[in-house]
Amino acid sequence: MTCSVCIATYKRPKELAACLDALIRQTELPDEIIVSDAGGDRETRDVVEASRRRQESLIRHCPTERTALPWQRWWAFQHGCGSIAVFLDDDVRLMPEALAVLGSASRQAPDIVGVGFPITYDEHRPDRAPQERQEPQEPATIRERWLGIAGARPGSITAGGITVDLPMTNGHVEAMDVEWLSGGAMSFRRDVLESIGPLDALFALYDARIGKAEDAILSSRARRHGRLLVIAGPYARHPALAIATRTANPQDGYHKGLLETWGRAHVLRWLADDPACASQAWRRIASLEVARALAAALRHPAASPRWHRLLGDIIGIGRTIRHWDHIPIQPDQANQANQANQADRGSRSATAE
Repeated sequence: MTCSVCIATYKRPKELAACLDALIRQTELPDEIIVSDAGGDRETRDVVEASRRRQESLIRHCPTERTALPWQRWWAFQHGCGSIAVFLDDDVRLMPEALAVLGSASRQAPDIVGVGFPITYDEHRPDRAPQERQEPQEPATIRERWLGIAGARPGSITAGGITVDLPMTNGHVEAMDVEWLSGGAMSFRRDVLESIGPLDALFALYDARIGKAEDAILSSRARRHGRLLVIAGPYARHPALAIATRTANPQDGYHKGLLETWGRAHVLRWLADDPACASQAWRRIASLEVARALAAALRHPAASPRWHRLLGDIIGIGRTIRHWDHIPIQPDQANQANQANQADRGSRSATAE
């Protein structure tokens, strides 16, 4: 079993440096580290070169102009050759024994196709000011009751396509079966990923900045080939949200509203077992989003992005209502249609000859 670590990065050189440093310090080194770099900035290239000087044969730099996160992961995967592909976010730091633990779990049984870690967030240090004020979140119990997931099994996906949080623990436990893995630290067998292929419709959503839950969507496709395991220990760490460098994904404004309504509609359609349950789940999620956006706007009425987010909600809700039945059930449906068309054209050509 060989291991390719695939890192998608976009103009976060400080976080990438910590991520690469943690990988180089693993008790069991990966066979290769592939950095898919969509930023093209000099600082990121310098970080990669500095790490290469420490482990020249280990690290590869693969620039790309496409910033969609799931595309970047696929791009890195295509440049690797390990039998296991480990996908890491550039701001995640693995504990020294993490890859050894992951590899051991992957070898437990032949039907295991994916293994990952939940993300443990560092506590905010009071001596550092937060870069951005965080919006207060509704108490988890209220959210869970409203979404109908109170008491649901951790790491599961409901019939309507809602993902239930992964199990968390402060100490090591045995690997547990789940239905999805966190994109920040997840791994899959290469043959399974090759069988799934690129999810073009998902890439397009991220290109439009309204993509969401790419990890759950990929996990759900992988799970058709076998079991997924999560190791619920503190093996994958993330900086405290209050001081973390934000990604290019919308945090507020019009695209945020569109993401949480129209983008969410695609996610639920792709993850749900039952279209009727997906419709009900979307209505609950959309109403919760409107309530959150309205509360944020009323707290800061002079902040125009808060009102733009509400506008995005309204546009996204209207678009979803009009086009719900036309959302493809599978994110790779376009790929399948293209393959079918190509096969049909080939058949007609052969008949003509």
